[in-house]
Amino acid sequence: MYAQEIKKMKIKTLLKIEKQIGENLVDYLYREYHQNFGRLVSISKNLGVSRKVLSNFMKHNKIQIRKSNETRWNNKKITPKKEELEKLYLVEKMNVKETGKKYGLSRTHIHYLIKKYGILTLNEEKILKNRWSRRYECCLECKTTKGFHSAHGLCKICYEHKRLGWQPIKRVKNIDEWEYQVILGSILGDAHLKKTYKSNRNKALSFFDEIHCLQQEKYLLWKKDYAFSKFNTKIEYYPNKNRIRLRTEVSPIFKKLRDELYPNNKKNITKDILNRLQPLGIAVWYMDDGTLNLHAGGCLATDGFTKEENEMIMNYFNEKGFYCRVFKAKSGTYRIMFNQQGFRNFIDFIKLHIHPSMYYKIDLNRQKEYYKLERLRKLERNMNIGRD
Repeated sequence: MYAQEIKKMKIKTLLKIEKQIGENLVDYLYREYHQNFGRLVSISKNLGVSRKVLSNFMKHNKIQIRKSNETRWNNKKITPKKEELEKLYLVEKMNVKETGKKYGLSRTHIHYLIKKYGILTLNEEKILKNRWSRRYECCLECKTTKGFHSAHGLCKICYEHKRLGWQPIKRVKNIDEWEYQVILGSILGDAHLKKTYKSNRNKALSFFDEIHCLQQEKYLLWKKDYAFSKFNTKIEYYPNKNRIRLRTEVSPIFKKLRDELYPNNKKNITKDILNRLQPLGIAVWYMDDGTLNLHAGGCLATDGFTKEENEMIMNYFNEKGFYCRVFKAKSGTYRIMFNQQGFRNFIDFIKLHIHPSMYYKIDLNRQKEYYKLERLRKLERNMNIGRD
């Protein structure tokens, strides 16, 4: 009884499948499997039946099943000509799989024919269109005749520039003194000169990189327009981290500065560099790392330099009348602390070059207001103590 019920269920499923197809199932399987060289897996998926059920049905109806070592393609293979294959593959842009199905050939055989006929693949065509010729007399971007590669037609700087995805390179040979002062003051402050790669120190190119908080966006945009107008620059925003970033292209100017300021891949300062500073450079340095101390004087955060270098900076400022001392912070780093008189002299020296968004760093009225508030607090404390 159980076997008869199973047979009835199978007959019902077969009738449903035949209704969906609209023809006899045996004829359909013979056409799809033997004539169109279909696979059992794909046919079973189309019919909504498992592979085992389909193979058992074929065995029952004496439909021959191919062995694993036999090819599923037709024995009478039609090898397409070169013109036909080019038309299908390049003009109509058919896949290797689709072309193979059309002629009853495998994908590997189509690949073999493409190589045999010398037909360019789609990837090779793209490469040929964008390929750099080997007959260049100068660099394509900056037109220099020295140090360019004949294979891609670019010099070292332009090639590295293109690799980083910048705009067409602007080869900057010279910069003005005020541009140099802004760059030097920024490097002593929050900016860094970074190398593009670390394989060889002499070959490595450098670029300018500086990060500030979003509240100092106007100050950073002023730097970009004022000192980096000759360079290609990028402004990147990081609102989740409250950061804004300024980056420039690679340039030999930054490479020279890096060789001077980073002798051991670490920012270093010397007397020669301090003597190059002018009021604009010192003002930029203070706008980057300086703070107004509400109690008295001000501070210059020189945490990146050693104790000896901080003492050198202290001597340089004391000679100019900006009286200061070296202060050791809780973190173990060293900073420059100005006293009241020295800080006033310092502000008078740099105030003409301070950006309007940074006036809060030189506003001595804030100190006066703080003193008034402190006096009022002391009076209130004394009054409370007297009442007690």
